[in-house]
Amino acid sequence: MRNAGVKISIICALLLFCVSLGAEEFSITYEKLDDVFDRGFQPWSGAEINMTLEAPEGNWKLPKLNAPIPVYGFLTLGDTKMLFILDQADKENNFFNRLYLDANANNDLTDDPIIDVSSQERQRYGRKSPFLSQDITYQYEGKTLPYRFWFFFRINIPIYSTKTITPKALSEHFSLSIISRCVYKSQFTLGGQKYQMLLSDTNCNGRFDDALSLPPDYKKVYENNKIILPSGDNMYLRKDGGFTWYDEQRFAQKIFLEGRLYDISINLASGKLTLNPATDATATIKFPMEVAKLGLYHTDGGASINFYNAAGDIKIPAGKYLLTGYTSFRNDSRGDKWLLRTSATINTPITTIEENNIVLLKMGEPFMPRVDIPYWSLQEFANNQRSVRLDLVTEGAGGEEIKQIIKIPNQRMKYPNSERFNPFPKEATYTISRLDGKIVIQGRFEYG
Repeated sequence: MRNAGVKISIICALLLFCVSLGAEEFSITYEKLDDVFDRGFQPWSGAEINMTLEAPEGNWKLPKLNAPIPVYGFLTLGDTKMLFILDQADKENNFFNRLYLDANANNDLTDDPIIDVSSQERQRYGRKSPFLSQDITYQYEGKTLPYRFWFFFRINIPIYSTKTITPKALSEHFSLSIISRCVYKSQFTLGGQKYQMLLSDTNCNGRFDDALSLPPDYKKVYENNKIILPSGDNMYLRKDGGFTWYDEQRFAQKIFLEGRLYDISINLASGKLTLNPATDATATIKFPMEVAKLGLYHTDGGASINFYNAAGDIKIPAGKYLLTGYTSFRNDSRGDKWLLRTSATINTPITTIEENNIVLLKMGEPFMPRVDIPYWSLQEFANNQRSVRLDLVTEGAGGEEIKQIIKIPNQRMKYPNSERFNPFPKEATYTISRLDGKIVIQGRFEYG
């Protein structure tokens, strides 16, 4: 009997241990945003949609159109594909100011509400027009889900005619974007800390959990800009919920939070956010500095990782990773506290981490300033432009560039601040001289 009692106690202890290491499940809720952009923080998510002058194949019931040459395309949300047509409200109006959308995806565009532009703005080099906001539903993972958005149409030529539009002109001068006006939110407690999370459909495809990604030839894609720009949906995470643009980070399949690595999954159909303790962390990465948040992209197709409030040695899966950027708070010798935001560049190396090994991530100090001439400015100079633009760039040990350095509010600034862009630091100065030391020009760099 004593042995049986001991066995039962061991089994109970193991069960409790497994429960303590089990998945954490939290609810997520849909929230639509209004069209007034000054009411608190509202993520901006937009994606361009492909268009064509060719009518779609198949059995479609279409409305009577006024445009001599209408424009067609498809909007895809989740598992639902919807045809749209750009038209004009009347035959005299030489502008695409009406849109038909097969919102119920029944191949009939005559039983859906007509969508007209909410305003038109003429510009020197064309026009831009937002369409009225739409609330529709779509199918995803076997469930009907809501979605709020609006279309945004732009033309970048001053004069055009809907009677003479060509495929080449459509490709080069016309663009239609979908602007997402909805988010998913979650509130949860982890490790005794309360968090609020916001998910934004940056790719505007109704998924909200597209992980950060890069093309295989990303160095060639970004060789002119140098800054690497991963695609993917955005996630915002804070303890107080007072979201700002500084909280933005591309969604990743793993998250390091409260000292533990989790697999993170989003299920919109069930309205669940799941954090499952990772079991494949067999290697160790060492951070040379503390970060508020940091992203690692898995270049071999494995799970990428977002880190929050991380420092020192951290267990992660073995693999090849690319630092995508980080946010860090730094104190200077004068007692001021600064926020640093960085982005990876084509100079950022891939870090290979093997099982049971410890690898130092190259990042942070020493930060080295340099002056660059942007690619576009070199092109203009090659075309007889008589001036070039100089950019002041600060690069970290991992090839990352500092994109913003901001004084933390509510503290007395001892370092001189910018007169135009407080709380940025005072603009740096430059001097250009000849080889003999004679000064040619002096000036000050500007933000923006």
